Amino acid sequence: MGKRREERILRGLFVFDVCFYHHNFFKWNFFLVFMKKALSLASLVLAAVLTSGCVNEQPVEPLRPLPDYHPHPIYQSKSKSQGFLVRAEYSEGVLARGGLDDGG
Repeated sequence: MGKRREERILRGLFVFDVCFYHHNFFKWNFFLVFMKKALSLASLVLAAVLTSGCVNEQPVEPLRPLPDYHPHPIYQSKSKSQGFLVRAEYSEGVLARGGLDDGG
């Protein structure tokens, strides 16, 4: 008789444990889903608030055009009729320079 009683107690504890676990699992799952939605909504609101200030600020100063000459002497041209050095570009570590000579 004692063995059957122990089995019933253990079975009852098992059923209680399973029900309690599932109940908490669904509560926890709902909490996680809710927190995920709340965080995404909060991030959208924060992004909207942060970007709304950017629209009302002063416009950014437009870029100034590049000067006609480069301060380094290699890139400077002597005169148009003599030819000029095209802006140097480094391609794979090699300086590629081009010149125009109109023959004059």
